[in-house]
Amino acid sequence: MTRFVEIQSWRAQAEVDSLARVAHPLKMSTGLGVRRAGSQCSSLLALVAALALLGCGEDTAGAEGSSGAGGAGGAAGGSGGAVGGSGGRGGCALTGAEPAAARCVSSVRGSVIDEAGAAVPNQQVSFCGPACFYGETDASGQFVIDVSAALVSADYSVTAHARPSGASFYYPASLRGETPEGVTLDAGAIRTFEFSGEMPDIVVKNDLDGAAPPAQTVSAQGVELSVEAGVQIEIEIDEVAAGASGRRFYVKAFDAGQIAELAPEAGLFALYAIGPFEARFSEPGPPKVSREARLSFPNAPGLAPGSAVEVLALGSYLFPEWVYPGRFEVVAEASVSSDGQRIELLPGSGLPYLTWFGLRSKP
Repeated sequence: MTRFVEIQSWRAQAEVDSLARVAHPLKMSTGLGVRRAGSQCSSLLALVAALALLGCGEDTAGAEGSSGAGGAGGAAGGSGGAVGGSGGRGGCALTGAEPAAARCVSSVRGSVIDEAGAAVPNQQVSFCGPACFYGETDASGQFVIDVSAALVSADYSVTAHARPSGASFYYPASLRGETPEGVTLDAGAIRTFEFSGEMPDIVVKNDLDGAAPPAQTVSAQGVELSVEAGVQIEIEIDEVAAGASGRRFYVKAFDAGQIAELAPEAGLFALYAIGPFEARFSEPGPPKVSREARLSFPNAPGLAPGSAVEVLALGSYLFPEWVYPGRFEVVAEASVSSDGQRIELLPGSGLPYLTWFGLRSKP
């Protein structure tokens, strides 16, 4: 966990990088997007401050920042390495100050496919951990992300940035080969998933204009979100930029085959990607106080009333202090309602963020 502490100090610059992507979409196609923080987007600092005053989400993804996925997907910076690379920094050298497991990583390769297995062209992707590196797929869905840095690859994941209309997952990258510039990693084929069905509107922080946050209860695909009065929903920059479509409650349910592909060792009987991904709950400040909301789920497997259930969350690089990024961990306990219809969090418990959630029977 300690390697992710630095993420907190990168968040302001990450917002600059994401705004650069929104303000200058040409960078996404030319390969001139931001890959290293602090040198490309200083001219946007004033814009970031202005948007912050308007109530934009605080934490976004960008170069050397943190990535969203999961319902995934996440805000992205410019495309730092389209197929063939963008020139990069010309390799790296180990200094001895790195963790023992660190290697010089020259690039990460892979492809992006949709739920049906078709190639996804012109799709932004990122390789994220304590720092982020960006790329974009070519016409055949293939990508090469230039990294040229010393790092511990186990601390990193690859994701496609499909939000807010879709969800994507955190995929590991394995050793592919070695060149004089360093090792190359292979992410294989990573998928994007489209949201469909019910997508009810929600009231987010950006809509309040100083008003008190209202109580809200919405449902989609059988999953219900309940937010108490006085608790605001903060969304990320991708959703802010998307306008009305970013202010909706999204749920993607996965079948048994998909669960086996995405989380084979978690023992889940249900898996949901829930958005707005990386939304957080808080009381208006200052000082801002973290709060929780409640989720309940359909009892699809037909568990007996009173059965104990564990709720697992997929960790994000935006909140590594809650769950380790890219992994599923137990974050709450639940039980089947007395009528056998719902799986509900235990009284007095809640969840501080929206992400991917899995359910499994408690041992």
